[in-house]
Amino acid sequence: MKIGILIIFFNTEKHISSRLLESLSNFPKYVKLSLINNGSKDNTFEKLKMLEDRNDEGFSLIDIKKYRGIDPAIKAGVRYLSKNNDLKYIGYLNFDANLNPNYFIKIMLLIKAQHELMFTYNQAQEQKPFQRNLFKNIFSLTDWEIFAHNTIEKTDCNTF
Repeated sequence: MKIGILIIFFNTEKHISSRLLESLSNFPKYVKLSLINNGSKDNTFEKLKMLEDRNDEGFSLIDIKKYRGIDPAIKAGVRYLSKNNDLKYIGYLNFDANLNPNYFIKIMLLIKAQHELMFTYNQAQEQKPFQRNLFKNIFSLTDWEIFAHNTIEKTDCNTF
């Protein structure tokens, strides 16, 4: 079963470091990563394009020319990942100027080490009484990170 990860960038050129870019490499083959430039007016897209050119891991880069908000960016990423991959779940994260780059790196490392918890998280979400029909398998990586840490702590594994 494959998992998709959408990371949405908007005017974050100053926050994209080599350490952050390194955290985006070496995902397991069944994790499909898609980076979305959401209408940035700075050099965010150019930095992401350099990463794509350096990395032949097979992740995708989507360039939305005009900023329209987070929801349209998620929809564009879901459409792209859905038509090109057989995915059960798609997680998203909005990498904006308010997101601490170290927190982002922490989430990327946690996904690499504990990606199987995404299946557990989504199964728990599916049992909740309210579900959106169209996007029931789309989830926030921030919410998943909280779930993953709580699960890891309960099982006495190493925490991040």
